[in-house]
Amino acid sequence: MRIRSFFTRRLLPEPWHLLIDPVPSELSESLSMYHSCSGTCRDRSVLSCFHFTPAFFSVISLIPNVVNEEHPRDWMAVPKMTRGRWFITCAALIGLGREVLGAGLRDVSEYIHVAVCAEKDQIEGLLVVVRSLLEACGNSNADVFFHVVSTSSSMSEVRQSMECASASQKMEFDVYEFNATKHASNVSFVVHGKMFKGYGLGNPLNFARFYLHLLLPWRSLNFEKVFYLDTDCVVQSCIAPIYDGAFRSSAAPVAAAHRSRQISFWLRAKKDHPSIIQWNKSKGSPVNASLVAFNAGVLILHLKRWEEMNILQDVLYWVEANEKSRFYDLGSNPPLILGLAGRVEYFDDAWNFGGLGYKRKISQGRLHAGKILHWTGSKKPWGPKPLQEYTGIWHQFRLQNCER
Repeated sequence: MRIRSFFTRRLLPEPWHLLIDPVPSELSESLSMYHSCSGTCRDRSVLSCFHFTPAFFSVISLIPNVVNEEHPRDWMAVPKMTRGRWFITCAALIGLGREVLGAGLRDVSEYIHVAVCAEKDQIEGLLVVVRSLLEACGNSNADVFFHVVSTSSSMSEVRQSMECASASQKMEFDVYEFNATKHASNVSFVVHGKMFKGYGLGNPLNFARFYLHLLLPWRSLNFEKVFYLDTDCVVQSCIAPIYDGAFRSSAAPVAAAHRSRQISFWLRAKKDHPSIIQWNKSKGSPVNASLVAFNAGVLILHLKRWEEMNILQDVLYWVEANEKSRFYDLGSNPPLILGLAGRVEYFDDAWNFGGLGYKRKISQGRLHAGKILHWTGSKKPWGPKPLQEYTGIWHQFRLQNCER
């Protein structure tokens, strides 16, 4: 049993098996949630996942003395004194089990769950998102859980930076690996259009937002929606109201900021394209050039609906169409819009105020009114040529001591 091997090998020696075999069901069931709850433990130890009483720690203090003694396989060969101490220790642990596990793992179901995808060269942006969001919600009672998705080569640096940030910020977090070979083995993320080649839009991590229902432990942590943010955002207003209100009046799997622009801006295929004809014949949500576009850098995803409605396959349908020919320009944004085909709940565009990466002379009034500022465009605030008129907003949220 996985729980027994983890608990006994890491914390307790062999006699533990002999005294509580089989493991009590409530202990087993509660400990089985450890892996999912590990993000709530700042020091990543099993003890910090639980709310322990002083009495429990007094019992735990007995364990090192027992662990340091010899423990032969033959239980009867263990000295009587040692056996007695083991019996007292384990009996006390079991007796306190209901009290300890009754408080249980920290309940994060009512938290605001936020997802960010970042590699090591985006850590500055990740930490700006974290700090600005937490400061924006500083006067509320909102608790925030950050789910950070990264790649294997960046996991260590990203985790260290988040641990550094968590030392001075009230938050919970965990880091998950997106492995394009594993999660998207048959997918080729092609970017068309010369003007977009330098944007890094073909990076597989840009497409990781499509796989959040597979990457995040939303079932075990008992939450169904997640607020997704790109790493080039500054949050100026607490997202609690919009997060709490999302999906109450619609069956949509995604909520996004409304845009007046239509997909004809980047759609290169004609209405008689075989992929469009096939889609419109088989789906209840038709695709055409008048479909309303939205920016995918600020989203709220209903993970349960995303899974039940099989949105991933709908999105990949268009990714594959674009692989065969130049179906659309840009990267991960178009296939999401096409795959949803209008099944979107819209919120005010102040929650995704874009253009800070290419528009000049945006008035202070408009900047102040933006609830989430988004550096859409190529001139990122951490890049070699940012638009200087907006860098002051960005730099006030940097955590330079945590940028590794």
